[in-house]
Order: sequence, then C-alpha cells, then structure tokens
Amino acid sequence: MTACSNEYSSDKSAGVPLSPEVSSGRGTRYGGAVDTLTCDTLGGWVWNSGNPTEEIHVEMLSDGKLIDTVIANQNRPDLRNLGGTDNYGFSIKTPVSLMDNQPHTMGARISGENVPIEVRNGLSDQLTCKPK
Repeated sequence: MTACSNEYSSDKSAGVPLSPEVSSGRGTRYGGAVDTLTCDTLGGWVWNSGNPTEEIHVEMLSDGKLIDTVIANQNRPDLRNLGGTDNYGFSIKTPVSLMDNQPHTMGARISGENVPIEVRNGLSDQLTCKPK
C-alpha cells in the first residue's frame, strides 16, 4: 500500500476534525489527531483543553516502537478556533529506516502520559515507503 498525502486543510471554512478527547491518569483532557502520514512527513496536532498553552511533547511510533519525540509547537492556523494559541502542530521527517518497502503501523502518543493521539478518521495508520 502506498501512502498518499493526507495533510490538513488550511481552508478555515472546512472546520477542524477533532479526535475524541482522552484523559490522562491525572485527569488532563487532550484532543488532537495524527493527520499527515506520508513518505516525507509524519505529523498532526495536539492540545490540552484545560491548559491551551501547555508545551506538549509527542512520541512518534512505528510498529509500537518509539522513533522520535517532538514538541507540538508548530503553527496551525486551522486550529485558531480552539483558543489559546494556534501552535499545536507537530511533524517529523519520515525516517529512512521506514523506507524499506514494508508496511509499518504508525502512531503517536503524549510523552510521559501514554495517552494515544488518534489517527484522523479516514486516514490509514499503515505506511509503506519505497527506499530512496
């Protein structure tokens, strides 16, 4: 299966597809989604609805294993309606190790909380990339 670009829409009239809010063990409520899984970029967005300015660290996963940790602080104008800032995005360059023509199950979670960030509805969590 070859992944196609599934990046977020910058069309503010389209609205933001929110994932279900999930709670950490400490009662913190997070929302977000993995919305980009391509052979170039892996990314999405996340925020804490109770503390919209919190700096959230995201663990990117492949086949259940940690591949990178990134801060969700990239500008996402499509998320401006959430309040706080619109700096809830995260992304990494797809690692060369995933470019092996094999399917990989991708995911993300909030670092230190073990709270999953859902893959956006309609986007496959499977990624197969040809070697470059």
